[in-house]
Amino acid sequence: MESYRRLATAQNSPVMTVEVMAKNRYHRFVRNLLIISSLCFGCVASGGGTGADDKDLNGLVTKIPPPKLTEAMLLDNPAEWFALALANYPAQSLGAHRLKSESQLQLKDSRVLNVESTLDFVSPTEFRAVTNNDKDLGVDYILHNDEVYVRQRYGKYHRRPVVSQEEIVNAQLRVASDFASYVHAVADNIAIEKQGDAKCIAPCQQFKLSLAAEKVSKGILASAKIKNLTGDMKADATTGMIFEGELSVVGTITMQNQPSELTIKVTHRVGAPSVDAIEIPQKGKWVRTHKRIQDVSDRNKLLKGLAPPVGVQ
Repeated sequence: MESYRRLATAQNSPVMTVEVMAKNRYHRFVRNLLIISSLCFGCVASGGGTGADDKDLNGLVTKIPPPKLTEAMLLDNPAEWFALALANYPAQSLGAHRLKSESQLQLKDSRVLNVESTLDFVSPTEFRAVTNNDKDLGVDYILHNDEVYVRQRYGKYHRRPVVSQEEIVNAQLRVASDFASYVHAVADNIAIEKQGDAKCIAPCQQFKLSLAAEKVSKGILASAKIKNLTGDMKADATTGMIFEGELSVVGTITMQNQPSELTIKVTHRVGAPSVDAIEIPQKGKWVRTHKRIQDVSDRNKLLKGLAPPVGVQ
């Protein structure tokens, strides 16, 4: 738990950068690790937050443009490339499509967490993003025009207006960044080799992922020792778009002063759409929520740059 607190404290910066956004996504790996280690029983966030625009803060916030994604960055500095890819998913440029991601996180003593996520994207105003795990946690997010239907697993949908464009982006990234979040967690141990052009629904290249000769562990994996790492990825290195990916990691990690074997398996695939339209929940399966409770958003806005945000993945 102390490692989790240190990671959250790292966001205590007055300048929101892509690196901080990546750490927010990196929380998914931390949360999953904590769930199966019985340190906490987290809950998947069900919506996006609100905040003041930079233009309304009278110069208090300095926006730092992120570096451009390049093939050289992917090959020479995978950690930076995947940090940027975590915050980027150009769904609109792909048109209608389906993304499916599956992951398994396992500790030696049979503690396992399986997560399955899907994104059915029809248009910028119509998509469905679903994430569920085998610990009965999950979220179902449906966007239809300017309204949202969202629910925690097994509950009724809450129907309400869209809060912000950021909320829509976060709903897509919740699914789209699964693979990148796991690769980013072990990126300092990865060597990447270009294999050539590949076939995807858009131009892409094939890359091979393997264990680097010089292994380094940082952050939540500071106590980890990676023994084996293999994988493949089809991606556009200049946009951060990952079309297909497989990752397998075997190592050891120390939690609560006890070493344990750690196994990670992740798959990711973007392909042709599976539906022509998103089915909207029928009346009786949703309740009207006219306005989201803004307590958390107000608190985050007030303490922005002074304390870590609450309710952010």
